[in-house]
Amino acid sequence: MLLACLGVFAQSGMLTKQIRSLEKLPVSYTRDTQLVVSYCRLAHLYQFKNVDSVATYAQKALSLSEARDWPKGRILAFHEQSNYLVFDGRYHNVMDISRQALTLAQSIQWPLHEAHAYRFMGDCHAEFKQWDSAQVYYDKAVVIFKKLKNDSMIVRCKVNLGDLYRGKSNFRIAERYYQSALQDYHRTYSDFGIGLVNWSQGYLHVMQDELDSALAHFQKVEKIAHKLDNVFAQAAIYNEMAGLQLRRENFAEALRLAQLAMDYSQRYHSNQQIFWASFITTQAYKGLGNYKEGLRFSELALNQRDSMYYETFESRLNLYKSQYEKDLALQKQANEVQNRNRQFWIMGGFLGALIIILLYRNSLLSQRREKQDAEYQQRIAQTEISALRAQMNPHFIFNCLNSIQYYTARNEADKASEYLTKFSRLIRLVLENSRSEKVTLFNELETLRLYIEMEAMRFQQKVQYQINVSTNLDLDSIQIPPLLIQPFVENAIWHGLMHKEQGGTVTIDIRQPADTLLHIKVIDDGVGREKAAEFKSKSVTRQKSFGMKVTSERIDLINQLYQTNTRVEILDLVNADGQATGTKVIIKIPI
Repeated sequence: MLLACLGVFAQSGMLTKQIRSLEKLPVSYTRDTQLVVSYCRLAHLYQFKNVDSVATYAQKALSLSEARDWPKGRILAFHEQSNYLVFDGRYHNVMDISRQALTLAQSIQWPLHEAHAYRFMGDCHAEFKQWDSAQVYYDKAVVIFKKLKNDSMIVRCKVNLGDLYRGKSNFRIAERYYQSALQDYHRTYSDFGIGLVNWSQGYLHVMQDELDSALAHFQKVEKIAHKLDNVFAQAAIYNEMAGLQLRRENFAEALRLAQLAMDYSQRYHSNQQIFWASFITTQAYKGLGNYKEGLRFSELALNQRDSMYYETFESRLNLYKSQYEKDLALQKQANEVQNRNRQFWIMGGFLGALIIILLYRNSLLSQRREKQDAEYQQRIAQTEISALRAQMNPHFIFNCLNSIQYYTARNEADKASEYLTKFSRLIRLVLENSRSEKVTLFNELETLRLYIEMEAMRFQQKVQYQINVSTNLDLDSIQIPPLLIQPFVENAIWHGLMHKEQGGTVTIDIRQPADTLLHIKVIDDGVGREKAAEFKSKSVTRQKSFGMKVTSERIDLINQLYQTNTRVEILDLVNADGQATGTKVIIKIPI
């Protein structure tokens, strides 16, 4: 994504002076609306220079528009917010903002921003691989842009549709859209558009494993980004090029490009691009055998990703709660108006009829309010589930990093490499799975297997495991919430097996006794719950009880949100003499 940024600093200086002059004027509706427009223009100028500046001015515009109850200003502010949130990868926020912008644009009959909102919503659905929904939104946007004869946005939608078909692996149709858009951009001498299409064509070749062709397209984008002094594009394209070199195992070149990406990412303040630059740098150092530097950048990547998650979830939760409170206030005002007007409605011989009408109308309003309350409560519950999922046992990550450092310090390069490889695969799976409300059983078991193998390496093979899956299960079609089994396995290892000198075995048994029910058993031959409670490892106990508490809260929220009855039963195992022989956890999940 590129944008011609020539003269940005000159234009921003003029706008800043204009804003200062306006702020000195007496407060009035005209003065404030002019300020909103200036804030939005300044946010747009910084769009590819610095994300913090965009966020600051877009928020100023939004706050002032809300204070003045100016729908058009809110729409303009939402548009600028959506632009920078897309660049930072926060598509959930973009979807929420675009819905609000669409409602406002329709209420004041502003078709241009109806179309912009539809296109942003298409981008969000495409990012989540919901191709059919994405196409519906793109098609709606194209219809409006054609009515408005907005040729530049029609061409932009061609690129979007090309990206959509590329995602569906229909490369021939995708290339047809790209070529059509490229011809239009060459005709209008648009460096922005030419760079945009080359970027998409580069991805197209990456998906077909044509890395030389992909690199050629990315190099064209690099030149245009430098020409336009586009900081965001430079950060992102260097990350793409570094990723290609990593796939070729050209680790030195991948490291050079990733460091360039890091420099530009930090200038732009893009959390997403800083994360990818750190992640690629970690892999490059690993390939070069420099595990010490690999460890340092892996910690940076994890911290950055954790920050991205909490920022996204917290902002979404605040957005929903803020909107919910505003809607309640508006509803209260509407009720007060109704009460005042009701005195004038009741008159003469129409008293009885009017009472019936008012009762019916109030009933409809009550139902609408209850439906609205339920909708916002559901959104908040969805966000809380995501936030709880993101909290799952962060101490495990730090333990892994300590183990890698331990192997490195002892010059056990093979073990360090093996452990780092497993760690990288596990983190990648967790990051991929954490974006979804549910994952396939295959993905969940692969994540679980990597986790147990890493714990076994840490504890000198004191941990053995078995994963038994019924032959009639279709692991790729059954879906469950991510990281639901792992806390129980972790509890079995730390509370059950670690207290036995010789260690022990964890067995995971998965069956499907009915078409709509999944049974998962986690069985350990450890010391049992009663014996574990006697040990005084208070710091460990607090960490584990937190993980189990979060899991319990997740299950309660999942049951509430999806109206299901996921249940957990914990049994103590004993032998014929009544001595503890371990613990069994039974998880029953409706599917």
